[in-house]
Amino acid sequence: MPAKLKHLLDYLPTISKPLVENMESNSPEQVESGIHTLQYWLTALATYPELFDPVISHVLPELNACLKPLLTYMPNISLKLMGKLGAKTR
Repeated sequence: MPAKLKHLLDYLPTISKPLVENMESNSPEQVESGIHTLQYWLTALATYPELFDPVISHVLPELNACLKPLLTYMPNISLKLMGKLGAKTR
């Protein structure tokens, strides 16, 4: 369901786990959707690491594990997301 990010801030820890599971699926559309959603979160919350870091910290190992195989299928998108995740020594 589409919603503005400011309304989802309280629910990001709950939403992040299904988002990573979505990115582990075999469907390219679901994987792309998950990547774009995560890129949007990273872009919007880049200036507020105190909000985003606790959300991403508990799913970061699973997220890195699902991004690694995507480097062969979608290298530009995956590298861009990994770069944003690594920004500011996260």
